This record gives sequence, C-alpha cells and structure tokens, in this order.
Amino acid sequence: MKNKLRFLLIIPFLALLVSSCGTQEETVRKNGKRGLHPLDASVKAVEAPVKLAFQSLKSFMPRTYGREEAELASRFKDIDDFNAKEEKNLVGGKWSISAEGRGIASTYFSSDDAFKTHGSSLVVDYNIPPASSVRFESKLNGLDVSQAKAVSFWMKLDPLLSDVTEVELADNLGHRSSVPLKPYIAESTSRRDWREVAIPCNVFTGIDFNCLKTFSIVFRGGREEFSGNLFLDNLSFFGEAEVFFLSLKDNLKGFPAKAAISEAERTRVLKMNDSDFLARLAQDTWGYLANVVDKRTNLPLDHIYLGEEVSIGDYTSPTNIGLYLASCMAARELRLISKEEMESRISSTLDTLEKLPRWKGLFHNYYSTTNLQVTGTFISAVDNGWLAVSLETIKGVLPSRTAARVEKLLAEMNFYEFYDEGVGQLTIGIKPETKELSENHYGLIASESRAASFIAIAKGNVEAAHWFMIFRTLPSAWKWQKQVPKGVMRKYEGVDVFEGYYEYEGRKIVPSWGGSLFEFLMPTLFLDEAHLAPKSLGLNDRIAAEIHRDYAKKRKYPVWGISPCATQAGKQVRYVEAGISEIATKGYPDRGVIAPYASLLALEFIPEDVIKNLRRLMESGDIYGQYGFFDSIGLKTGKTCPEYLCLDQAMSFLALANYLQDGVVRKKFHSSPRVKQTERLLTEEEFF
Repeated sequence: MKNKLRFLLIIPFLALLVSSCGTQEETVRKNGKRGLHPLDASVKAVEAPVKLAFQSLKSFMPRTYGREEAELASRFKDIDDFNAKEEKNLVGGKWSISAEGRGIASTYFSSDDAFKTHGSSLVVDYNIPPASSVRFESKLNGLDVSQAKAVSFWMKLDPLLSDVTEVELADNLGHRSSVPLKPYIAESTSRRDWREVAIPCNVFTGIDFNCLKTFSIVFRGGREEFSGNLFLDNLSFFGEAEVFFLSLKDNLKGFPAKAAISEAERTRVLKMNDSDFLARLAQDTWGYLANVVDKRTNLPLDHIYLGEEVSIGDYTSPTNIGLYLASCMAARELRLISKEEMESRISSTLDTLEKLPRWKGLFHNYYSTTNLQVTGTFISAVDNGWLAVSLETIKGVLPSRTAARVEKLLAEMNFYEFYDEGVGQLTIGIKPETKELSENHYGLIASESRAASFIAIAKGNVEAAHWFMIFRTLPSAWKWQKQVPKGVMRKYEGVDVFEGYYEYEGRKIVPSWGGSLFEFLMPTLFLDEAHLAPKSLGLNDRIAAEIHRDYAKKRKYPVWGISPCATQAGKQVRYVEAGISEIATKGYPDRGVIAPYASLLALEFIPEDVIKNLRRLMESGDIYGQYGFFDSIGLKTGKTCPEYLCLDQAMSFLALANYLQDGVVRKKFHSSPRVKQTERLLTEEEFF
C-alpha cells in the first residue's frame, strides 16, 4: 500500500459500522483476552446521522512501519490515490465524467495531497444549472470486496454543496444504489480542511459486493445554479485485516492451512512405502485443484501464496483451465472423486469456457476468475495448445452431449492462425488488436510447445510437414548458440531435417531453449514419447532427466529439479526462469533453486531416482504443505517459497496419475482417433 500513514488515520470510522459489526462492547467480548487494537478501543459509536470525531494526525502517526502497521494496511483495498496522475485507477478502471442537462465538469490533478507533502489528488470543477446533473465515475472492473465493511475517501467540498451530492455504487448484475453524501462526512481535521467520508457497505441496498461495476459521485442540480470544485483522494474499501484476500477466499471451494505439515506428520508420510507415499502426494496435490476453484465461475485460480501476507491470484489462463479439466479426469481414475463429480466439474467449467470472450475461437492469455473479463489480450499458441490437448484427452470419458460441446470448442480453435507458412513454424502468438503475428516462433522441438504443434496437425489445421520444419537444433550458422551442433541430414514427410545434437559430459542431447527440465518433459504428460519415440524424443527425454539428476550430484546439491518457478526474495515473490545452460541453445541460469514439480515430471523415465529425490525434499523441512509440495526451495538461502501455482500443481498431479495408473492420461489422449492417425510423427524419427 502506498499511503502508509492514512491506514492509522481511518481506524476511528469503525464506529459507524455498529449496525453491521455489533457494538464495541460485543466486539471486545468476541476478541476475548486479545482485545482490540488500541486505536479501535478509543472509538465511540454515536447515533445516526453519523458524525465522526477525529483525533489529531500526530496521535495516529506511527514511528515505525512494522507488522502491526502492515496488518492495518491490509484492512484496505485501494482503488485510487491519484499519485500516478493517470485516468486509470489502481484496479484498471478509468475515471470519466458525464452530464445531463446543461451541467459541465472537468478534472485536473492537484499537488494538494490529503496525507503527504508530495503526492496528488484529483480535482473536479463543476457548474450545474437547475434540472441538471454531473456524474463523476470510475469503473471497478468487477472488483470483489465482499468482506469490506465500508467505502472510504477523503475530500474537500463546499459544505453547502454536500446537500446535493450523492455517492453511488453499481454491480455487474445491473443493481444501483445511491446514498446522500452529507451524513457520512467527518468533522473538520487539522488536515487543511480535508475530511473523510466513510459509508458502511450495508447502506448500499441490493448491491453485490462480489462484482462491483462502478463508483460514482453525483452532483444533482437544485433550484439555483451552483459551481465549485471537489478535491478527492485515497478512495478505498475497508474491512478486517486481509480484507481483499478474505473477499477472494470466500469464492473458493476451499483453502489450505498456511503452515507446512507438522514434523510428526512428515515423519509418518516418509515411513510409507513408495506406492502409498506417491498416493498420498497425489491426494494432497489434488487438494489445490479440488478447492482453489471459483465456486461461481468454476475456473481454477492461477496461484495462492501462503507467506506472511497471504494472497490469491484471482485470474487464470487457457493452460490452467485445460490442465484442470484433465486433472478432473485423472482424479476420477485415482478414485479421488466420483464419476458424477468429474462430469459435474467438467460440465460447469465448460459452461464458463463457452461464454469467455475469444478471438476467432481462440482464447486470450488471461481472464479474471471473478468477473470473466479479459486481463491479458495476447492470444498464445502454446496456451491454446494445452487447452486443446486437454480437451482432446477428456472428450472420450464424457457423456455424448458433453463430448459434443468439447468437440465444438475444439473445432473453433484453428491453429492455422498461428502458422507462419514462410518458415513452417508456429509463432508465439497473436496481438488481436492489430491481428499481427508475433515476430518470434516456437522453433525448437525440445520445447513444451511441441504439444501445440502435435494437436494442430492432429486437428488438420496445419500440414504434417510442420512437425519436421521445427528445428532439432538451430542451424550451425547461428554462431551465438551455446554449441556448434553436430548431426546428419535425413528426410521425413518430404522435408530435409538436420538431426543435430549437442554434447554434454560425453552424452548426446537435442537441446531446449533454456535447459529446464520442464521444457523437455511437460509434453510427456500427454504424448507417449517413451514408447512411440524410443530413438528420438523418448530417448532425449530420458537423457534430459538423467543429466538433471547427475548435474545436481556434480554441484553437490542434495536435491534436483531445475525449472522455472516462483521464488522467495525477501518479502517479495518472483517467478524466474532457471535451467542448465549447457544443454540449452540460449540457456537459463542455474539459480540454486529447486522446483519439486520438475522432478515429478521425470517419474516416467527415472522413477526410483525421482522417489528418492521427493523423499529428500520432504525431509528438508517446511517445503510440504496441505496441498503437497510448495513451488520451490532455494538451496543457497534455505528459503521455501510457500506458493502453490495451478500450472505446477496440475503438472505434478498428472505426472503422479500417469505413474500410479499406468499412463492413464497419455492413454486417454492417444485413444482419440485423430491422435492415433498422427502417431506416425513420433515413430519414424531417429535423433542420434
């Protein structure tokens, strides 16, 4: 939060929440021995119309900004502090002005900030004749603040004009509710005539705070013409500690405990035999996919963070959605859910998929799980590829009517839109605003993108020759790559292919871009490369897994599994690329960070080594929680990143399901007739 001081200033307005929160005396009883925050304890409730008695600024100013102040900060969901001096607010909505009759208004930014000597506020100049009105409005983009107790902002306004001013909220369901401004204006403070407005949420009748559409201040003309200006600052919603997190949490089917499992429980799990150990890991990992799903939209959320300040990533991607659907099928095969629950979950998510905004049948990069709005407009080839692969996988286990819905979605996803005929490769994606293809391509076969290429060919969107137009290694003339590749020329599907390779520690390998295990092995969740491509991709997959295992031994790492992941950097979480650059054309750095999901992807190829690695990871301490392994552990820092990512949880779960149920996910994918017809692309090639 940017304006730390104002968090303490606003606490006294809890007094006006008596009707929704109970009296102060009741609150003290509920808190028991813990009591109230000292600022809360000084609040006195008064009869309506509400009048707020504020103490001076100095009495609330913190000398330090520690945990207690951070907890106070978390009581606010900021909408705008105007310090950026932009039309867009902090939740992505724009401010606008509209008028009825002969009303006129304009805005500008002022250096007169409500709390700081530097900063700014927004000023609305208005002139409103009789029978006219002016509306000053900001879009809230479906904001979910369902656990908020009040809406608050600071203002300077001619007191005489407060009689003709209203505050209005509207939601995405078409409801609007207005309240008069005057009863909720605090008495004057020492802050240069700035006054707080604090309006309890429950006075806005009929509004669904799960999906707010707009916040408005409305000036309505009276008998005489009036003009003036309104200074506005620090618009926010207020509630208990972690108000925004709690507002998002109540949409979910469930939520895990914050802490890692106990020492006693960890010891008990480690004593299990390998089969029971992996089954327990699968059951726990399914917890994310079962519960971190929006109850209304039935979409999986991107991530949850369980650190000191708990947070929820209330958005999702086509990859997240696709792998969630495949996981529902796998959960049924593992008998974690019933057939009826599987069908219900899949059908409910399809309901949402069918109404998501798309471009020519293809899905955008990111959507809000709360209001389904597009939050990332780029159309990604690989993300659409994972959704299509997952839909193809689940289609055969569904009732005919549901399967028909899946096939319709698949038919509308035309991967030719991503195809660059000039080079015979898929581009990274499309900018729908300009209809421009990305200048970059998915040019390497040892990449997660090969699943998108495979399904594009299976669907008949692009020709089979495309598979062999993808580089095995980059051309030798590209001197910037890590090695000059060796190899021979062969012909497949009428295409001359350079079967190139790198060498590492005496072993031949077809490299990936970054050298992460994820790039090599993610496609094997669906593509049966181990059996169908034993001399090409399947062999390369095994070599990559073995190199990652042996690289860790060489570096004297106690555990292994290097791939992109979330990492803890102080109080910040960063998603970073990581890999072994020696088996990469470009190369991601080895950051000394281990991602458990990367190791799980290798279960198909070196299962005994993976199981030993998982046990050592669990022994390392606080890396295992209620929903399985957290996303990473830093070997140099010893810090676990207590975050669960939908993508990484789903990859882990599908890998476990494949291992425990004899390749069930791959078998469902390859049972598709059009996939079977495309298997020849895997069978005929030889890398080395």
